[in-house]
Amino acid sequence: MNNLTAGVYQVAVAVAGCPGTANTMNAILKPTPAAPVINTIAPVCENGPLLLRLNTVTGAIYSWAGPLGFTSNTQNPFFDSVKLNRSGIYTANVTVDGCISNNSSVNIVVVPEPAAPAVGSNSPVCVNDQLRFTSNNITGATYRWMGVNGFVSSLQNPLINTASISDTGRYGMAVTVNGCVSDTSYVQVAIDQPALVNAGTNQVVCANNALVNLAGMVSGGTTTGVWSTNGSGRFGTRTVSLNNTYLPGNQDTAAGSVQLTLTSTNNGACRAVVSSMLVQITDAPVVDVGNNQVICANDSLLTVNAQFRNAGGIQWSTTGSGLFQSTNALNTNYLLSERDQSANSFRITATTTGNGSCLAVTDELLVNLAPVPIVNAGKDVLVLENTPHTLNPAITATIQSFQWTPASFLNNALSRNPVFRGNADQLLTLNVVSTNGCVATDEILITVLKPFPIPNVFSPNGDGIHDTWVIPELNKYPDAEVSVFDRTGKRVFFTSGYKTPWDGRYNGQPLPFATYYYIIIPKIIQGVFSGPVTILK
Repeated sequence: MNNLTAGVYQVAVAVAGCPGTANTMNAILKPTPAAPVINTIAPVCENGPLLLRLNTVTGAIYSWAGPLGFTSNTQNPFFDSVKLNRSGIYTANVTVDGCISNNSSVNIVVVPEPAAPAVGSNSPVCVNDQLRFTSNNITGATYRWMGVNGFVSSLQNPLINTASISDTGRYGMAVTVNGCVSDTSYVQVAIDQPALVNAGTNQVVCANNALVNLAGMVSGGTTTGVWSTNGSGRFGTRTVSLNNTYLPGNQDTAAGSVQLTLTSTNNGACRAVVSSMLVQITDAPVVDVGNNQVICANDSLLTVNAQFRNAGGIQWSTTGSGLFQSTNALNTNYLLSERDQSANSFRITATTTGNGSCLAVTDELLVNLAPVPIVNAGKDVLVLENTPHTLNPAITATIQSFQWTPASFLNNALSRNPVFRGNADQLLTLNVVSTNGCVATDEILITVLKPFPIPNVFSPNGDGIHDTWVIPELNKYPDAEVSVFDRTGKRVFFTSGYKTPWDGRYNGQPLPFATYYYIIIPKIIQGVFSGPVTILK
């Protein structure tokens, strides 16, 4: 049907030959709408938008159909993110005044999204070092880097020749393949600042006062450091303590100097920074008082001597209570006190004076007091004339020599136990010298007992001649008993020990001139002596 057949039409229905009523209709033919024009933006990328666009048709109703059962009545349907399964034929038509146009179609190909690149860098790097970015190679790709400070680059592996702190931050890179852009990959870049290190100024110390105080400083990219030395000393605390001390060792002292170095740590990408200081070590004072001494406990004087260097002088002191003849002379005498002599030991010390920056130095002399031998020559003894008697002294020490004086009547005066045989009383002195050189002495009196002649007459008449009954030698017999009896047997005199001769009296009264009878018991020797004794005018 076309416009030529448009017009008024009647229609009637006849039933059984009988015509019915005719109805009239006016037939108007409308033009078919033109097929719509589809306009899309290529390429369509995976995960990207898809905009289906039709030209505008006045009064039209739009109809879209496509893959996955897609339909839409909007003029320009929009997908904000499409997947690969959205690829296919999309058709569209328009309806105008009830008339449907022919379909228009378009083949939509969803291009796969490029994989996000694998990016990296040589971060962290130190200030002024080269910062390099890296990416994997993607065939057919174009590259786009972006970063801090307006950094952009189309190179696959760009670089920043001289990095600065301001280059710190995040950098991103995306690739474009077949018109599609990948996700952006990022890398964080750190720029480390180099350390500033100061070990401190050089120092001069004394060998015996050589503790070096350290106050190292580390700033900039780190605040930590570690101390080291080319010597043999030791640091006071952990070597990572910037405020520290250093005590030089023997090797340092012998060398006269030592170098201490502070090295930065935790430097990141920066090289460690070092700073050194030189410590010069001067010689310490020296004093020497010689070897320890052993003296005898009864010595009263000790001579001491000292030598020193690298000081102005010395000062003597002691743990004892004696006195120095001079407290600052190199050679002097020490006078021992009684307390010193009774002690086992005491110490004498020489201390340097005029030491400058050095500590005073001391040297000590230990004085041991050797015990003086305790010697006891023995109790005084009575011996018979020309009768041998062996001496047996008691000695509490190890003795190296004996000396008995006088040597007469002794068989060996240099023996500990000589034999005495004599006819006269003797006071013997024993001198002993111990193995430590100490001397001790003691005495023993030897009384020689001789036979005692007994007179048989005396005359107590006051003329000074034989006024008493003198019995020579009997006074040396200490316990001798002397008894005198008259004719009747009455005892008129008795004594034990004949120290005072009898004067012929009884109870203070003179006895008559007569003959009396005596009995003498010496006790030291056996026997009883008896006989008559006559008192004369």
